[in-house]
Amino acid sequence: PRVRYFTNPQPSTGRPAAVRNYGATQTTGPLLHFLDDDDRVPPGFYAAARAALTARRRAGLVYGVIEPFGDDPAVIATERAYFHKARRRSRLCRRLGRRWAFVAHMLFNATLLVCSAAIIRRSALGTGFNEALLLGEDVDLYTRIMRQTGAVFLDQPTLHYRIGPSLMRQPAADRLIRQSAAMGHAAYRARWGRAEYLALRIVARGLRWP
Repeated sequence: PRVRYFTNPQPSTGRPAAVRNYGATQTTGPLLHFLDDDDRVPPGFYAAARAALTARRRAGLVYGVIEPFGDDPAVIATERAYFHKARRRSRLCRRLGRRWAFVAHMLFNATLLVCSAAIIRRSALGTGFNEALLLGEDVDLYTRIMRQTGAVFLDQPTLHYRIGPSLMRQPAADRLIRQSAAMGHAAYRARWGRAEYLALRIVARGLRWP
């Protein structure tokens, strides 16, 4: 009885942002989790996330360690190495504070998380996912939330992430991700200024070594 299925009244035309934004309008709770249907949440994550956000009332986002799974051992090994590095970098960002290191990394280095790995406050959602972006809409939203409210990193498994066919593995994915990043960077400079943007680029260079 706590689960509802419903149909998006408008076709998403392949845009995950549109589906997620519509889903958010159908909910009333203070916390939102955009969980893809082939990912799994390990026991204890929701309790830990709620406790973390309760303890840090200004932070609008909490995420943790991503553990990939799937059918191709070679691909899984590559993904596991990627998320192991993301874990180390997230630890470093956490030591440096709840905001600027996270933002710098999300803007200029490899992303620290995937969409299903984060829980956000409804109050931090703002305008939601940018529906103009075909890919990378989660990176864009989470970067905006980190800039405005800060983030909390939990050094524990928070998502079992399935690696398989997806929009991120379509032939045009790299080009679409570059386009999305360019739009997000332009919007960031327009809102927060070129000086802050360039300063964060310098910070990001120092975060690449771990």
